[in-house]
Amino acid sequence: MPRVDLAIPAFGYKNHIGIDRRHRLIRRWTVTDAARHDGALLPELIDTSNTAGDVWDDTAYRSKANESFLAGRLLRSQIHRKKPKGKPMPRPTARANARKSAVRAAVEHVFARQKGPMGLFIRTIGIIRARTKIGLANLTYNMQRMVWLMNQATAVCPVQPTVEPALGGNADRDNQPITRNPNTLCPLGPKTQLLEFSSF
Repeated sequence: MPRVDLAIPAFGYKNHIGIDRRHRLIRRWTVTDAARHDGALLPELIDTSNTAGDVWDDTAYRSKANESFLAGRLLRSQIHRKKPKGKPMPRPTARANARKSAVRAAVEHVFARQKGPMGLFIRTIGIIRARTKIGLANLTYNMQRMVWLMNQATAVCPVQPTVEPALGGNADRDNQPITRNPNTLCPLGPKTQLLEFSSF
């Protein structure tokens, strides 16, 4: 049965994002109206440049189509499993979902940042204006997050002086090795992808 948007009227807009687990940077995002089916947007939120193999999300993204999509791209689904209809949630499934939640919850921190300290609130008319405002908010979040990551990297990985041999014009008057202090940081590479949405 094909996916359909919400039958109950819903107003506002949704910010759908995909972040990486290690650095919590927004790597993919899209904006839709609030009635849009969330699971249908999973392919748009997958960052193909991310070398990680796990994708984490809640039950809204659990479907045969999405599982097939992830398997076809050699990605491992860590999406929450739904409760069986008319039956209690099996205990092993509940425990597995709880373990997944411990990882997936990181994506909620992005929305908490945007709605809290950043004060993001959408009062625009039309999805084009909403997409622009939400897109700028996502960009601003990434800039603030990157500054924090660079400060953390500098603190955790202090710059170590490197000694270069004296060669010709690079040597000092006594022909002694030259000590340099390059401004290097710990490498920042992609990690497991987390997907989620938030309504405004």
